Amino acid sequence: MKKLKFYQLAAAGLLLLNLVLLTLLLWQPRFPPPPGGHAAIELFNLSEEQNDTFLALAEQHKEKIGSLNARHEELIKEYLDGLKTSAGQTTPLPPAVLVELETKKVVSLYDHLSEVKAILTPDQMEAFPEFVDALTHQIFSRERRKLPGKRRNPAIDQSNE
Repeated sequence: MKKLKFYQLAAAGLLLLNLVLLTLLLWQPRFPPPPGGHAAIELFNLSEEQNDTFLALAEQHKEKIGSLNARHEELIKEYLDGLKTSAGQTTPLPPAVLVELETKKVVSLYDHLSEVKAILTPDQMEAFPEFVDALTHQIFSRERRKLPGKRRNPAIDQSNE
């Protein structure tokens, strides 16, 4: 009889645990959207149609910049790998393709901002300079964070000892 009671209590406990987990999964807190999108929508007080257009433009820009960044990274790795194989040779100048990719990124950003500007009403245009300033600050602060030198590299530290 004791075993039966134990199994009944265990089954009830597991059922209760499952219900709690389901409740947590179904009513989990909603996280805010990624930085930039939601803040810009609030900054401009966009209509529903403008909001949809803005989010579509942002997604297109994100994909384009992502592909340009991936290509940029590939080219830099190829360029720097030349140092590993060439013994005592001087490194050639960076390929013009790198400069072209950076130019494409800047032009893409400018085009994106122009498209965003085109969907704004005259009242919303008052907030556009603030939007551009915040965006450029975000871009430049992100680039500074990527610069080497702040973190220690264990491989380099060991070779110096």
